[in-house]
Amino acid sequence: MADQSLNFDEIYARYGTRLYTLAYRITGRREDAEDALQSACLQIAGGISGFRHESALYTWLYTIVQREARKHAVRQRRLPVDVYAQENNLTLEEVFAHVNALGETEDVALTNAAREQCLQVFMNCMPPTQRVVFTLRVILRCTVNETAQIMDMSPGAVSTSLHRGRALIASFLEGRCSLYNPENPCKCSSWALYCQSNPHKIKETELAVIRESRQALAVTFKHEVGTLMALSHIYNARFGPDSPQFSQKLTELLKSDMTLLGAQRTRD
Repeated sequence: MADQSLNFDEIYARYGTRLYTLAYRITGRREDAEDALQSACLQIAGGISGFRHESALYTWLYTIVQREARKHAVRQRRLPVDVYAQENNLTLEEVFAHVNALGETEDVALTNAAREQCLQVFMNCMPPTQRVVFTLRVILRCTVNETAQIMDMSPGAVSTSLHRGRALIASFLEGRCSLYNPENPCKCSSWALYCQSNPHKIKETELAVIRESRQALAVTFKHEVGTLMALSHIYNARFGPDSPQFSQKLTELLKSDMTLLGAQRTRD
């Protein structure tokens, strides 16, 4: 039976952060995440009155958001540092030697931002399906069956996709990340200092859209990513819109679009 008590404002207040997390992690860019979420919210607002509890509300929401976000997802074939090295006729060893020569920052926020940046860059290199499954299972903590329902996949296909995503990240970490192996050259605090000193040399993801929350996502790499335990603290944050203005902007756009839609239907 339809639940007439549901309304968009209540849904967004309860699920907005997680919906934005899903959209951003799939698209990798703030503008694309906002566009995808706006389109999704128009569908959500239009379908609230007809929602039937054949599935959990959040699985219905995630299904809509992931479908819209995938339209904006662009797969990055190589890591930015590899592209940068090639374009400047450098080896990776030379790039990391220069980065490490700058020293290390003791700023925890910058170091955490560097780790977040790496995670999103790795995810941008995943095929779209793997990226969605990784976000749902690892970051949003959906079960295999919930993810299968959202993605319209079999549980076995979900498990296979997640396994391949983990393996892809492991291949990126091996030989680079010092959290994965202390002997590797790429250190979070050094990279954070380099990015701060050279903000335009390597194109990075827009980390301003990611903010920490006191309500941490209780995700450990040992449980979710197996052999990639070294990066567990990457997930010790809750992600969402960069500012309260985002929710206000989205609501205004939603109301404007729905008004125009209503006017169009009246004319028809």
